Amino acid sequence: MNVARINEMLFECLGQIDANQQPLEGSVIIDLYLQPIALNVAKVRSHSAEMIALLRDWPTTSFGINVPALGEEISYTLAGAVLHNQIHAFILFAYGKQLGWWEILDPNTVFGYDKHDPVGQDLARSGMISISGYLPRVAV
Repeated sequence: MNVARINEMLFECLGQIDANQQPLEGSVIIDLYLQPIALNVAKVRSHSAEMIALLRDWPTTSFGINVPALGEEISYTLAGAVLHNQIHAFILFAYGKQLGWWEILDPNTVFGYDKHDPVGQDLARSGMISISGYLPRVAV
């Protein structure tokens, strides 16, 4: 898998926010519980076909650890091992969420803990922010 190209595209897709943490025109914020990610919607769409092609080579192991296949539940810690960077894992999760490729599982969606709840924060920091499902579609 061409991790360098995936990470390059993810970086290119980052959106912009204003001083009040609001997205600027053309950007959207995807809230990943502890990590909000601003994405440039046009860039996300423009890279969707290439990202699908690159993700076809999703590995079964990374650094000697078994990695679930796309479509199975994958935590940000495992995706971070694949991408060599946990922040890039969050960006990938937001990217796919924006395109409707998967659902985000976190302490709120699973247990109802809001992001200010200490128990939810502990769960999230322990790796309980994951994606589930994978239905890749090229954005138009």
